Amino acid sequence: MSPGLARAALGRIAGAAFSLIGVAVLLQLMLRAAPGDPIDLLPDAEGQRAALEAAWGLDRSLLQVLMDVLQGRLGESLALRPGAAVAGLVVEASVASAPLLLGALPLSLLLAVPVARSGRGRAVAAALSATPIFLFAFGWVSLINELTFALMGAGLVSAPPWFALPDQPSALRTALAALSLAVASGNLSAVANHLLGERSRARASGWREALVARGEPTALPMLRNLLPGALALLGARSANLVGGLVVLEKVMLVPGAGAMLWDAALARDYPLALGLSLAAATAVVGLSLGCELGRIALDPRLQGGA
Repeated sequence: MSPGLARAALGRIAGAAFSLIGVAVLLQLMLRAAPGDPIDLLPDAEGQRAALEAAWGLDRSLLQVLMDVLQGRLGESLALRPGAAVAGLVVEASVASAPLLLGALPLSLLLAVPVARSGRGRAVAAALSATPIFLFAFGWVSLINELTFALMGAGLVSAPPWFALPDQPSALRTALAALSLAVASGNLSAVANHLLGERSRARASGWREALVARGEPTALPMLRNLLPGALALLGARSANLVGGLVVLEKVMLVPGAGAMLWDAALARDYPLALGLSLAAATAVVGLSLGCELGRIALDPRLQGGA
């Protein structure tokens, strides 16, 4: 690793660490400002409020909570999975959500490349991207369900292996969820438009004209020139992708971190909601950091400027 790359990487990593600490403080302030707590959901619990607050750690100061979080002590679920360790629940849910994110990021880039090359493709991508993620996913689910039920009712097919119940894993459901995340809520259109602009600038550049004049191929240099900007865009949209998991997983019945965060918020399960929110923030910061480090590695100019 070159000294410039090492300095740039360390600077970005330090910035990411400070960002996560700031997010932990902000999340705790938001939870404290939210009306109600898990005790409100218990019948006739007001007389035991002081004892329950002490037992559940709801009376801890902001500094105490922050120190526990920094040491990895996230506590136990209070309402959704009473007594279960939050850290274990977060890991379990994050593993279920990981294929959606890891699939959506490269998928949005792969789909955007042919879309950027076609005017008609860009128009179609713009229309699809304008659809909110939950509507896009709901459309897929409804179409496949109705078609499958119709074929089964006609006796043409039996229940296919991918037609899984909500509590069963389904590769098709995961693939469609990743596709929805990659395309909807402006994701595909934003990546395609970015690639189009970068390609136009690269085609007008001096280095491409020199390669053409020498009769050398331009495809690989063009791709290398486009990748840093594409990585920067994907990193910038990582918050949109992670945020989309909350509604997407509820619509497509994926038992991941987004669906669990929704349920934890409804149940006022503060420790679990805090743990899942921190995991989401870590995913955003981690994806942004990974894309930024990849961009720095591909573009030496960024290493010299760091």
